Amino acid sequence: MEYTMSKGLTHRTRDFMKSVLEQVQGLEGIDSGALSMLEYNYDVFIRQSDILKDEDMVITNVQGNLNPNPRIKIIKDAQIQCLSILKEFGLTLKSRTSVKAKTKDSEDSPLEEFIKGKKETR
Repeated sequence: MEYTMSKGLTHRTRDFMKSVLEQVQGLEGIDSGALSMLEYNYDVFIRQSDILKDEDMVITNVQGNLNPNPRIKIIKDAQIQCLSILKEFGLTLKSRTSVKAKTKDSEDSPLEEFIKGKKETR
């Protein structure tokens, strides 16, 4: 499947999406929606994080009370969406480790090899 990134993305988002596309195997047309959501949410995460660096984490509302900067929730929501999609594609550390462990477990144990008649070579 050929995936075309949206226009207007940050360079960091483009680089990230290129890495994602290099890592994911067997993409089909149906996956383009999830990739678009990942691209959008990651770009929101990057843009809002960059803006928040220049702002305070806490703002004063009209009553004079301190409240968290609303960008924090936007960043958090985008991060949650990104991680959810990355898990679906098997691109988090935990999901990659789980896949490797399942692959390793699928090999025959020495007992299974003996029962199946495989000879051990030394």
